[in-house]
Amino acid sequence: MPQSLSAVYIHLVFSTKDRRPLLRDKLTRDALHSYLGGVSKKLDCPPILVGGVEDHIHLLARFGRTITQAEWVKELKRISNLWLKERGRDYADFEWCCGHNHAPRQADTTPFLALAWRMEMAQITCHSHAVG
Repeated sequence: MPQSLSAVYIHLVFSTKDRRPLLRDKLTRDALHSYLGGVSKKLDCPPILVGGVEDHIHLLARFGRTITQAEWVKELKRISNLWLKERGRDYADFEWCCGHNHAPRQADTTPFLALAWRMEMAQITCHSHAVG
């Protein structure tokens, strides 16, 4: 019996409300990235890379066939917002921005995108440490 195969990769970017740099603490930010990866996996969208800086998140994932993009983003933001608020008073007023950007990626470019993204994140980290 014939089967169809679909592999859609999404590069999602979303930011804190008003681009406020609320994710300054590296340990919390790293834990958030890990948490978001786990949430995405549970939503049948296995993460390839999760990263970001003080005011926004990047998530590259293979998009699942059982959820819409709107539902995926809504759940990622909702669940991570609750998780952050449990981290303490510093995050009591935390909110994600209402919008997001996403770009579909071709499967054959994903390894190159992942490498480029790692290089970009390393550069951002270097710059943020140099400035701060």
